[in-house]
Amino acid sequence: MGGLSVGEGADVMRDVLGYTVPYLPQHRPRYLMGVGLPEDILTAVEMGMDMMDCVIPTKHARTGVLFTRVGRLRVMNADYRKDGFPPDTHCDCYTCTNYTRAYLHHLFHAEEILGHTLASIHNIHFYMTLMADIREDGRGGAAYHPRMMVKVILYAYCCGITSSRRIAGALDDTIALRFLSANRQPDFRTVSDFRKDHLATLEALFIDVLRLCQAAGLAKMGRVALDGRKVAGNAALDQNRKKDAIAKEVARILAEAERVDAEEDQKYG
Repeated sequence: MGGLSVGEGADVMRDVLGYTVPYLPQHRPRYLMGVGLPEDILTAVEMGMDMMDCVIPTKHARTGVLFTRVGRLRVMNADYRKDGFPPDTHCDCYTCTNYTRAYLHHLFHAEEILGHTLASIHNIHFYMTLMADIREDGRGGAAYHPRMMVKVILYAYCCGITSSRRIAGALDDTIALRFLSANRQPDFRTVSDFRKDHLATLEALFIDVLRLCQAAGLAKMGRVALDGRKVAGNAALDQNRKKDAIAKEVARILAEAERVDAEEDQKYG
C-alpha cells in the first residue's frame, strides 16, 4: 500500500487502512510504503500491516535528531553541550555504548560527518529494537506461507488432530510437524483462522490428496503413508472407496475441526 506518507496525517492513514486492510490476503506479508515515525508504525501494525520502509531514521539522524524510548532527542540543542550521558540511557547500540550526548553535540556543531554516522547507527538500532519488541509482545507477527499452513493442517488432520490448539502444541513437540513447518510455530488462532478463511479450498485439496494417496496405494486399511512411515488416520480408507465417500469423510473431518475449535473457544476463550 502506498500514498499514505506525503502529509495526509495519522487520522487519514488510520481511516484508509481501516477500509483497505480487510481486503488484503490475510496470510501474505502486508507492506506499507513510506511510513516511518514510531507512533505511525505502532498504529500500522495494530491495524494489520507487517512491513514499512522510510528514510526517517537516517534523514532525522543527519539533522541531529535521535529517537529514544522517551521521545526525540535533538542533540544539537545547547542543553547537551556538557551532557555526559549516552544519547539513550536504555540503548545498547554502538553509539550509546561508546559516546556521549556532549560528543555528538560537538560533532554536529563542528560539521563532522562522524556525527551523522553515529546518529544513524543509533536510529537504525532503535527501529530494529522497536520492531523486535512489537513482535515479542504479540502486536505483530511474521506472516506464514500458505503452503506451510496447508501442509501442517492436512498432516495433522490425517493424524486425527483436529483441534487448532492441539495442532499449535504439536508444532512444538512433534518432529514431523516441525519439519513441515520449518520450525515455525503459528498459534492456534492463526491455524483456526486459516481453516475458516480457506475452507472450500482446503476441502477440495484434501479430497484430491487423499484420492492420490488411494490411487498410489498409500491409503488402505485405515492408514496413510505420509512421511515414509505408516500414520493412523481417521479416514479409514481402502482401495475401493469412491470419490463421494472420500468427500464425505473430508467434510466430516473439517466439520469436526470446526466443532472442536468452537467448543475449546467457549471453554478457554
